[in-house]
Amino acid sequence: MTLDYACRPCDADTLVSTVTDPRLKVLHYSGHGTDKFITIENEDGSTGVVEGGHLKDMFKNVDVVFIAACQSEGMAGNFVQASIPHVIAVTTTSFVLDSNARVFATTFYACLIGGQTVQKAFNNARDRVRMGEDE
Repeated sequence: MTLDYACRPCDADTLVSTVTDPRLKVLHYSGHGTDKFITIENEDGSTGVVEGGHLKDMFKNVDVVFIAACQSEGMAGNFVQASIPHVIAVTTTSFVLDSNARVFATTFYACLIGGQTVQKAFNNARDRVRMGEDE
């Protein structure tokens, strides 16, 4: 499996060019958000917001949307409505520790790249985070 990836600050132009790229298969957003929006960086460095409804119609060939933001379950619904096969988000009542988010994402992507299904990778990542909670 070949993996090409890019990691960059999320401003409006970058977000639109990324989600409309026909090569995009997985979108991972890591940042702040709520059940209605995610935050982006405006050109002047201030914080802006993008509502889920504005994003859902832009996706064409994406297989997985991973929203690593607190309370992002409502945002996830927009991507489910857009027929994205796999959407990962945080329940509306939960907040995420950065350390747990890193463990989850690292485990999830390692499993996915290793050939596991999205569901199996998700389950393994969830279980790995739970193991750390017991330590």
